Amino acid sequence: MPAATTTRPNKPRLEPADAGAATAISEQLRRIEACRARFLETGIEAIDAFLLEYPAADKKALKRLVQQAQATHRHYGTPRRLLRYLRALDDARGIP
Repeated sequence: MPAATTTRPNKPRLEPADAGAATAISEQLRRIEACRARFLETGIEAIDAFLLEYPAADKKALKRLVQQAQATHRHYGTPRRLLRYLRALDDARGIP
């Protein structure tokens, strides 16, 4: 009896248009990671500068997230809530 062969679908390759979208996403992630790193290093002092770039941000919520992120970062590693909030702000801002 012949061995059964299974075929796996090939991963789709990025088309040139998709490559541009991937570059935009990676630029967004770099921007967000830089903001998060700045918050983790300097704490709530960086909020005022951030609010100049993102006036739609809620200062009170951002302060709470930064404090939680600093506490989480010390014990468990990467704080995700802050990252999600920053990404939502960046998406709402609409910069590619």
